Amino acid sequence: MTFILLLVLLLIAAGCALLKWVRTSGFFCCAAGLFFWSVGSGLPAQWLLTDLQAAYANDAPPEWGKRNAIVMLGAGTVQIPDAHQVEAGTLAYARILKTFALYQACRKSGQRCTVIVSGGDAQHHGLFGSGGLWRHIARPGRCGFRAAA
Repeated sequence: MTFILLLVLLLIAAGCALLKWVRTSGFFCCAAGLFFWSVGSGLPAQWLLTDLQAAYANDAPPEWGKRNAIVMLGAGTVQIPDAHQVEAGTLAYARILKTFALYQACRKSGQRCTVIVSGGDAQHHGLFGSGGLWRHIARPGRCGFRAAA
């Protein structure tokens, strides 16, 4: 889209130059140069992205019931070549931390909490994402997680 707009500005400038409209041609050449500079500097992108990730108000604390399920969606696994292990992908750590925080808040409320970890084996590592994440977060004694039988 940027290239097309730049090309249109330059074609208009060339057309105006062929018609001997020197000032108009100069205007469109300057507009093309200014557009090229602004896109290169990132100003239009910064302006468009200003409110894309606007800060939000505080998270509302969850209202825990007697029995609660916390669902953690998988985020892929990574195979470590030298160790022949499969671990959680880089993008999964934010989800893991949020799951820990929710689980601890639920346990502090004195209610029953269950963590459900989902995921498949899209990368064909031989271990489902849920299994890789579960093995990563449910080490014995960590935050009160325990494996379901």
